[in-house]
Amino acid sequence: MYFYILNQVRILYVYSFSLFLYALNFNSTPFLALDCDRGPYRSPIHNLTKLTRWLTSIGYTGFLFSIIIFESLYKPLNNHFSHTKKKLKCRETHKQTNKHSLNYSLCLLVMAAAEEAPIHGDILEAIFSHVPLIHLVPLCLVSNSWKRAVSSSLAHLRPIKPWLIVLTQSSRASHVTKLHAYDPRSHVWLEIKNPTCSHSSPVRSSHSSLLYTLTPAEFAFSLDALHLDWNHAPSPRVWRTDPIVARVGSRVVVSGGACEFEDDPLAVEMYDLESRAWETCPSMPALLKDSTASSWLSVAVVGEVMHVTEKHSGVTYSFDTVMKKWKGPFHLRPDESVFHCVTGTLGERLMVAGVVGEFGNERSVKLWEVRGKLGSGMVEVGEMPKEMVRKVIGGSELGSVEVTWIGDFVYVRNTSIDEELVVCEILNGVGCEWRSVRNVAVNHGARMVLCGGDVCMEDLQRAVMSGTRTFCMKHV
Repeated sequence: MYFYILNQVRILYVYSFSLFLYALNFNSTPFLALDCDRGPYRSPIHNLTKLTRWLTSIGYTGFLFSIIIFESLYKPLNNHFSHTKKKLKCRETHKQTNKHSLNYSLCLLVMAAAEEAPIHGDILEAIFSHVPLIHLVPLCLVSNSWKRAVSSSLAHLRPIKPWLIVLTQSSRASHVTKLHAYDPRSHVWLEIKNPTCSHSSPVRSSHSSLLYTLTPAEFAFSLDALHLDWNHAPSPRVWRTDPIVARVGSRVVVSGGACEFEDDPLAVEMYDLESRAWETCPSMPALLKDSTASSWLSVAVVGEVMHVTEKHSGVTYSFDTVMKKWKGPFHLRPDESVFHCVTGTLGERLMVAGVVGEFGNERSVKLWEVRGKLGSGMVEVGEMPKEMVRKVIGGSELGSVEVTWIGDFVYVRNTSIDEELVVCEILNGVGCEWRSVRNVAVNHGARMVLCGGDVCMEDLQRAVMSGTRTFCMKHV
């Protein structure tokens, strides 16, 4: 029994150490580079520091075992790798990975270890729960059992969480853009290099799940989780400068934002994703005539209904895209102490974020969930810590505060203070966990647009295996 337990512990840390070496990525591969800041080469001191931190996270005993295993098994494993290289060279991993890189060698080493010393699924799943999501993509190629272990780990131990997508665009040359993503599950930033994407006009977002560009000749929009693919359509019949744009079911709704002197400023049009045609809809209610731009309104989508809220008053109108009918007004300002509010959705729940106090004396930022029918009542969900309120508002104009809603996450940022983001995660539908995240996507002198992405493994696999996109991990 003693030797059996010792052997299982040895196997566990061989796997752990192999996974760590694979994730450390000393040389870049065609599809995955883990460190944009330092490039493909890292100094031994830097690698040793990362190694020490990781081993410390699995415990002092694990640290000692890993040192012993590394010292005693490095040469045997290296010889074993040489012996198994020919046997494994026809596998899919060989096709996807540069065989001259250390990553390829380590991947084959892990595959060889998997054949020679199979590990129980629950232990493998526990190891995978500590691996960043982007690193799990190549590990799914090792074997079917590893692929099942990855799926089980994501389903039961550490599920995927929606990503925050940040696009920066040069104010001087609009075709110069950078795309970053924050993965809250792994607490890492990634730079996504997508050479096939180029824009000739400003990229915008007025709804948390959609990016778009609008010119007199074309309307382009991105709906996929990573916002790497763009759809192109003719421009709407009415020219607009700052409209509300949101995806509602199989349609993209464009509302308001038109020039009052030439067109109806309340005009509404819908683009059907299936028929690829525009359809004219009833105009927005006249009460919103003085605030039809996206800077004055917030938009939330629940099912087939789009809710448009005036940020100062909380007056809300709902547009049913199936019946093509406006309803309202409804009042979604939680109480008189709230002088600025925006709406959004977490899952299928309509939410309100409001600033309590008065301009120049902002006391708090709170979240509410709308219960029942619109205007019938709401329940407070959470309150932002005081120190974070000062970071987000800090004497700035409220128009510079933006809120992005995705999944169970709320991201709040001040457009004049881009270095930090405040993140709120709704836990079990009731509690809130607040934290501050450094924004590594900051590029001074560039516009910044935030959007959410409900990412799944299939999205990452498709992007990684395309061969045209690379994912680079950034230091936080």
